[in-house]
Amino acid sequence: MVKWRSSIAQGGGGALLLYFIYGTLLLFFLMAIIHDRTDLELKLRLDSRSEKTIMVWINHGYFKHGGLRFLKPAEKGVSDNIHGSSNMIGLQIGHILQRVNIYFGGEFSHRLLVFSNQITPLISSVLLGFLAMRLTLNMNIPYMQTFLLGACVVTIHQTLPLNLGLVWGLYKQAAIALFAILFLVIEEHYFRKGASLLTTFSRGSVVFFMAGCDVSGAVFFLATYYMFLVLSMPCQFKLYGIFKNVLLPALGGFGLLLTQLFWVRYSFPNISFSSSNPLIRTGFDGGTKYYFNHSDLFSDKWLHNLPGSNPLFFCGFLALVGVVAFIQKKKLYFSQQLILLSGLGCFLCFAFLFSQNVIIHSYSFQLYLAWPLILALFALLPAWLEVFSLYSGVFVFISCVFTFFVSGSQLLAYWLSMPPLWYL
Repeated sequence: MVKWRSSIAQGGGGALLLYFIYGTLLLFFLMAIIHDRTDLELKLRLDSRSEKTIMVWINHGYFKHGGLRFLKPAEKGVSDNIHGSSNMIGLQIGHILQRVNIYFGGEFSHRLLVFSNQITPLISSVLLGFLAMRLTLNMNIPYMQTFLLGACVVTIHQTLPLNLGLVWGLYKQAAIALFAILFLVIEEHYFRKGASLLTTFSRGSVVFFMAGCDVSGAVFFLATYYMFLVLSMPCQFKLYGIFKNVLLPALGGFGLLLTQLFWVRYSFPNISFSSSNPLIRTGFDGGTKYYFNHSDLFSDKWLHNLPGSNPLFFCGFLALVGVVAFIQKKKLYFSQQLILLSGLGCFLCFAFLFSQNVIIHSYSFQLYLAWPLILALFALLPAWLEVFSLYSGVFVFISCVFTFFVSGSQLLAYWLSMPPLWYL
């Protein structure tokens, strides 16, 4: 018990386990209320591409199809059109669970797919809460208060309508957000404890899978992270270490994706790969069908029935600015600035370089924006206010109360925006 309590107090594995238990309980709570839909509704509303792809993998061979998204089995001489920009790693949890279920139950389970689709936001929320606790522990705040701040972050992020909406279909942006948060957890550990073989291996593995999942997401996140590392903590910037521990794994992940593509092309010569015109993604084609200027990034018209989070994001942005201002004033805790700005910068890269794509797919790209703003608003800003108030505990309490109301309003907003199909 002494070791267990020490692990929690130091933000170690004990704290991470408690967050995972809490997030899992919250997931089952969500499954029992807003995700409790009829089997027919699940079949009608779920993204059918996930089911079709998983069944192709199970019935016709995962490796035969290169682990890519096939909506129907491909045979030599039969043409198909495959989206080849991701190795579909985000779908692997659902794939494995469905294999087990079909082996014992004999048929595909839509309810199990719903559950597996929520595992990704569960893990990212737990990691974000754990990161929040680790960052606030460095500010000499009592560990129970830092744990509560982390729990607030877990709750808000897991009940965010954008994450709740993933129940109907996963996007690769959700996986990239998870990898980005995990990468930052490893980096925060590196800043405090120094380099180790485990840290190096973990960092490289995360970058490898991130690059395989989405090359553009990995490039934008890592580029903004190391740009702000140079600006915030230049003493931590080691060019050779970045080349060895980050660039090479990223090239390896990209190489894995290319290998999958070449394998599929070799196995099925008539296969064609779909890709969007870069001018359409950027909006530099001059078309005004989807938006007129970057102010339309604040529009919710493309959220596909999901409620907008603009008020939360606006408050989160003010909190982020406040935290950065406090850091610059005190010249302390620059790792917080690095983490917040790298998350915000990743979204801004997409928003201003691939703006039309972000506007059309706002329900997926806003996941990049959500986690740094939630981290700032519900953990780091209250922690800084606690420092200025000589650790009174008042602002931790306010954050907990605010979390209770915001998470409740998010659940209600999602329920009203995605009501059950009562007529089924």
